[in-house]
Amino acid sequence: MDRRFIVFTIFLFENAAGYISPYYMDNYCSFGTGSGSIDISDTDAIRLRLTSSWQYDENMDCTVKITTSYSNQLMLYFRSIDIEGTGYGSCKYDYLGIYDGSSTSSSYVSGFYGKQCGSYITSSVETSTGNTVTLRFKSDGSMQGKGFDMVITSYDDGFCDSSEYECSNGRCIDNSITCNGYNPCGDYSDCSLSAGSITGIVAGCLSFAFVVFIVTAIFCRRRRLLLQARPVVQHNQVATVSTTVGNTYNQPFPQQQYGAPPPYPGIQGPGQYPAQYPPTQPYPQQPIFK
Repeated sequence: MDRRFIVFTIFLFENAAGYISPYYMDNYCSFGTGSGSIDISDTDAIRLRLTSSWQYDENMDCTVKITTSYSNQLMLYFRSIDIEGTGYGSCKYDYLGIYDGSSTSSSYVSGFYGKQCGSYITSSVETSTGNTVTLRFKSDGSMQGKGFDMVITSYDDGFCDSSEYECSNGRCIDNSITCNGYNPCGDYSDCSLSAGSITGIVAGCLSFAFVVFIVTAIFCRRRRLLLQARPVVQHNQVATVSTTVGNTYNQPFPQQQYGAPPPYPGIQGPGQYPAQYPPTQPYPQQPIFK
């Protein structure tokens, strides 16, 4: 019960701090059992990875569409990339294509020109022109890498309503994803110290302090119970022996005390002998054989 409560409290703390869950592209591929699309209209931001495994499979051909509300657009940037190839448009074997539309026949998203591979990324945040982008990943039969890790955020331009946060660049994002550590504004202006942000920081700190308090209380309680359960050993007590004389009762029986042995009779002190030692009578004469 205690462990389940701690996990639930940590879950609440993460969500209060703007935590966004990861999605794995290979779970949504249109060629497999997946739906072929991910709608982020409700979550407003996702962390998209190619696979949950330590490296992607060989001979993959996976296509997934990312969509949001009709009037919104999408911001995209890489956190990391590890795809076979050297990059810079020379992705001949494995690659990721990011298309600005609902199919792979659309043009590439501005800033992601050509196929993506290698391990080099930039800090730039790119945007779509509409509410949908299409990702296609292909791999050959050798040299697999880790894939990629990407953050995709839904936003809109214009007037921000009460449920939205206005970024310094004029974009409007949902209040729930501010200060999440994933740059949802695209210019790192999502965590300015406004009244709402201060409230969120205070709530997060209080939640963290509450978790620490609960964990400490549980630890101290268990430690106290362990100490109480240990047997208490007392020394120099009088042992009791159960005897039956008429009625049953416990009769005290003192423990035997061991000390130095008594002195030898006749010895007055160290280096002294008894009065009759050595014997005064001579030994009997032994017979002489001839």
